[in-house]
Amino acid sequence: MTKVTHTYPYQFSSQKLQKKLGVEETEICPLLDSLNLLGDIYLDEVFDEKVCYLTRFFNSERYIASRIASLSVHSTSETLSDAKIEDIISSAEKRSNIELDVSQKKAVISATKNGAIVITGGPGTGKTTTINTIIEVLSAMNLSIALAAPTGRAAKRMSQITGLEAKTIHRLLCVEPTEDEFSVRFSHNETNPLPFDVIILDEVSMVDIQLMNSFLLAVKKGAKVIFSGDSDQLPSVGPGNVLRDICESGIIPVIRLTKIFRQARESLIVMNAHEINAGNMPDISSHDNDFFFLNRPDNESVVATICDLYKNRIPNSYNLNPISSIQVLCPSKKGVAGSISLNIMLQDYLNPHDSTKQEFAYGKTTYRVGDKVMQIKNNYDIPWYKDNGEKGCGIFNGDMGIIESISVKDRQMLIVFDDDKKTDYAFGDLEYLDLAYAITVHKSQGSEFPVVIMPMCRFAPMLMCRNLLYTAVTRAKSLVIMVGSQGAISQMVSNNDEKKRFSGLLSKLKEIQKFEF
Repeated sequence: MTKVTHTYPYQFSSQKLQKKLGVEETEICPLLDSLNLLGDIYLDEVFDEKVCYLTRFFNSERYIASRIASLSVHSTSETLSDAKIEDIISSAEKRSNIELDVSQKKAVISATKNGAIVITGGPGTGKTTTINTIIEVLSAMNLSIALAAPTGRAAKRMSQITGLEAKTIHRLLCVEPTEDEFSVRFSHNETNPLPFDVIILDEVSMVDIQLMNSFLLAVKKGAKVIFSGDSDQLPSVGPGNVLRDICESGIIPVIRLTKIFRQARESLIVMNAHEINAGNMPDISSHDNDFFFLNRPDNESVVATICDLYKNRIPNSYNLNPISSIQVLCPSKKGVAGSISLNIMLQDYLNPHDSTKQEFAYGKTTYRVGDKVMQIKNNYDIPWYKDNGEKGCGIFNGDMGIIESISVKDRQMLIVFDDDKKTDYAFGDLEYLDLAYAITVHKSQGSEFPVVIMPMCRFAPMLMCRNLLYTAVTRAKSLVIMVGSQGAISQMVSNNDEKKRFSGLLSKLKEIQKFEF
């Protein structure tokens, strides 16, 4: 969505579009009107400001708003009495040796009484415990439950913490091949909805407008949807700001978990994440916890230290496999300490050229057997299989894997992606694959890594912001190591100016609240 001025007919206030198109300002307005008549774009108002959409995004926002509103008032499941819910909660607390706080109990009770709710909160605030208790209560109501998340790694983590199978959203909706390998169609939609009474969707901050539209199309009438995520993290890579817009609209109950539990308080990762989110400097003085800062005066020493940490110091100190356990997260792709440069350095350190190893050069990147790689764009047609006989299609943006073999003769490589999905990856698709020893923070969303290393250097100002740092820290499970300057940390913590997301979903949700369902 692009902002336009209040003057009719939709004259752009910026000079950028004129320069890009190479036309005069007076020519832009008739072009907009023509595109609008053809249905390619949609001209609208958002909070009294004229805007220009691609039509598919406008339609997605409009549908999401109406569907969320409908979920908020329509649920066919019979609820339990408050006394019965309290009994189930008490039983769950005794079995797990836990005690829910007021907000957690409120979330559980709200999940039984509403068609849709949001549970949001930072690390250590008990989202996992809350979700597990909700599952127990809803199961006692004899409701069928599905669990889903945007990425394979997030779904795998969800399975581990709940003990139930969780699927990616694409797999839940059953993605189908199309003539265009980068367009998407799902088996489950408004005419063939999902059969579940309850769907719990995790890491919703990652879900963009189009994927949320597809998901809600497939939710059957009367089903409950429980959205879970951290609204303070970076928004989705794709268009929209779905989770934050839903939270700010007030159209469905939003339960914010804020209490940091005693066990979580022992982790500097958790405590520093909350300090960063509050605009305070993290504690970087510790030498015996799970959060460390290594002061390095320049980019070259930052890179050298990161390479040494990755290959030697961390594996030797913690007995870890660096490829599977360590992830470098960079604010930017560019620069000496950006992900592109670091990937070349780390590949040379960890998986150097060896005449006995198969490799293939594509563009400026050489891929070798044993390399850690990431898919950087959705491809819905790539077939995959597992050793247990399961088969499917689709390798998605953010999926990570290891190259097991390379056949120059067959012009393909065998890659094992997340969840043990194997695919014969054609050389013709390599433009959508990157080395993944180092990745950007944006690409890390929805993932969790045992160890996170982060270069703290001066990057582009728009990337030196608080929610990016907060997102990076919360990707670590056991250890965070920041390498660079204290000044870079301070700059990111102090900068709460996020890059503006042009979204009309909040406006549509607010507007739809004026009507009764």
